[in-house]
Amino acid sequence: MLNCFSFRSRCLRPRRKQLVGSSTGGFPDANPPVKWSKDENIVWKSKLPGHSLASPVVVRQRVFVISEPSALTCLSVEDGKIEWQRSHEYADAFGEAKGRKIEADLKMAQDVRKQKDELNRERGEEGRPEG
Repeated sequence: MLNCFSFRSRCLRPRRKQLVGSSTGGFPDANPPVKWSKDENIVWKSKLPGHSLASPVVVRQRVFVISEPSALTCLSVEDGKIEWQRSHEYADAFGEAKGRKIEADLKMAQDVRKQKDELNRERGEEGRPEG
């Protein structure tokens, strides 16, 4: 009976006609910037505790960004001010012994990358794609 009820309640719910925009995935009235620089088309800047390649996640009036090595930062969408930061250690998630091993492996990988980058600079191959 639970499955039937669950199925029925989904079917009876009003369906959204579209998520955002015109249901085509396009935004005909949008006029997004097509050019950025350090000062052009920037609303605000905020210094993160570490390097990040993560896409920010916007939830209501907050922007969440993950940065290296293990920080989650919550910023105000209005002005980019940091509301809070949380960090963790690998040991928090995996236990003390495994956490230390992960940290050691990560340090070794970072050292190898630095050595590789230095060799590439010496060879004049700075812009060469990895592979």
